[in-house]
Amino acid sequence: MAGHIKRRTIASNLDKVGETVLLEKIASGLTMAGLARELNISNLSLYHWIRKDIDREERFKQARAIAADQWADECLDIADASDNNSANTDRLKIETRKWLAGVTNPDRFQAKPTTAIQVNVNQLHLDALKQLNLASSNHDGVNPHDIIEAHEEEPLTPPKQVGSHNLDADDLPGVFDDD
Repeated sequence: MAGHIKRRTIASNLDKVGETVLLEKIASGLTMAGLARELNISNLSLYHWIRKDIDREERFKQARAIAADQWADECLDIADASDNNSANTDRLKIETRKWLAGVTNPDRFQAKPTTAIQVNVNQLHLDALKQLNLASSNHDGVNPHDIIEAHEEEPLTPPKQVGSHNLDADDLPGVFDDD
């Protein structure tokens, strides 16, 4: 029972301060924890008061999204004012503000995932050479002895072993055929 009385007192005090004033403080970049400290209440009490009204909760989300712009501007100001003596401290401040901006307004400030592609050209070249060697030695799955018996008039040349040292355009199947 005592908790309910305290909550009602806190809610009444917050109503007296005014939602608009609180929203302006949040939109100007004050964190929710900072606002709770300023009001001398717990974070939990502040969040409970905000979540009590669905429309109020939405307005606070919008105020925090506006605050993300403020934090992004602060990043630029900190970076511009940085010097060699405060570089590490300033980097931490910037990273913290970037994180806050990304969490509160992810559509605008969250880092987009990138796709890294690595192509090993040497391995692709070796694979292509292996396929050429296999294709020239297999003759599409026909036994080489059957080919010799079927075409005894035509001299059969042994398959050319293709390597990077002797690869030329004639060795590529179908690409440069004049047929």
